[in-house]
Amino acid sequence: MLISIGSMAVSFAALVVVLLVYLPSARRRVAAAERALRERDAENQALAGRLIVAQEAERRRIARDLHDDLSQKLALLNVEIDLLATQGIVDWHRREQRFRRLSRAVAEITSDVHDLSHELHPSKLRPLGLVTALDALCRDLSCKYGIIIDFHHIGGPVTHDADVCLHLYRIVQEGLHNVVKHSSATHAIVEVEVGSAALDLRIADQGRGFVPTAAAREGIGLVSMRERARIVGGQMIIHTKPAGGTRLGVRVPTVAERSREQSARVVSIRSAMHT
Repeated sequence: MLISIGSMAVSFAALVVVLLVYLPSARRRVAAAERALRERDAENQALAGRLIVAQEAERRRIARDLHDDLSQKLALLNVEIDLLATQGIVDWHRREQRFRRLSRAVAEITSDVHDLSHELHPSKLRPLGLVTALDALCRDLSCKYGIIIDFHHIGGPVTHDADVCLHLYRIVQEGLHNVVKHSSATHAIVEVEVGSAALDLRIADQGRGFVPTAAAREGIGLVSMRERARIVGGQMIIHTKPAGGTRLGVRVPTVAERSREQSARVVSIRSAMHT
């Protein structure tokens, strides 16, 4: 009985020593985690506010395009059709010219509607896949803005699901819009490389570059690109400097690699539970 009491006393003393040694360290870790959580919450609130502002700006842009561009073109088209119906042109040559002018106006309106709908959702992505959709995006932007955009696909087919492909498409779309708007570059390169463990997405230009800033000061475009990369389980890295161009890279694990990582985590958890 005395031995048992003595052993209990020794164990209790050891427990006290452990608590005295490790409790302050544990408290510091908890305090640090709480600070990080508060900072993350503040960043999320700031990001949410900036996203709302950006969303409203995008809605205003779409409304302006619909009103100032499409609406005006449709009104002019309506006037042309009314004139054609009331004037009763007998000369076939003049009538043919009017019809051709109407046909060109309709084709222009159709192209504008296609461009606007494609900005809202890429119609080629789901039926044709990420590689074909990105190739078409590069060609369309190259023709529209007069900048050379080369697209390269390296490796095997893209096996990620439609949601992941949509996020990757939006990253490239935003990245190329930044090239067009800010870089003053005349040439850009987009690469998709599919390996056994990851898909690597790269966008590069030799434009003016910029000074890298803290995440809290990044533009909403870069913030949304980082968030999209995080959502699909990937990482985004930017290398840039003034007058040195910009290189943006995104790495996303393949479906097989993600399954292996999940299996490894399950095995690790089970091992920890049995030890």
